[in-house]
Amino acid sequence: MKDEFVRTIANGRLYNPITVMLESLFRLSENRTSIRTEVLAGATTFATLAYIIFVQPAVLSAAGMDFGAVFVATCVASGIGTIMVKGVRRIDWDDLTEAIPAFLVIIMMPLTISITEGIAFGFIAFTLLKLVAGRGDEVNWVVYLFTVLFIIRYLVLV
Repeated sequence: MKDEFVRTIANGRLYNPITVMLESLFRLSENRTSIRTEVLAGATTFATLAYIIFVQPAVLSAAGMDFGAVFVATCVASGIGTIMVKGVRRIDWDDLTEAIPAFLVIIMMPLTISITEGIAFGFIAFTLLKLVAGRGDEVNWVVYLFTVLFIIRYLVLV
């Protein structure tokens, strides 16, 4: 009798009711993930953010910056970055004309220390890759316009 309360039958197999609840709430199998993967990802993200939130202000305060101001700025930047990364899962990584520009945006923002530069690299790469792949009709005219403007910007800056 007690085991009936502890386990739930689903698809002919016995599952823990918590597992069934989490699966139904978050549709883990539909998203090709598991509870273990999600817990591990959450713990890794928490450890990373906890580390950076305390280490960066300590290092920068040793360089003469105000600890409190750096702490707040780090917390805000970490929160915004975490929210931004949520959209990465919707990228079609199998389509290189989508994946390469997305990767360039993600990597060029921190490398150039500029959101604008990262977006510019992404626009230019997206447009060029679609044209080279013969799929230029998939690109909106506004994207072509911004691509031309970004290229002009780089030509003027040189």
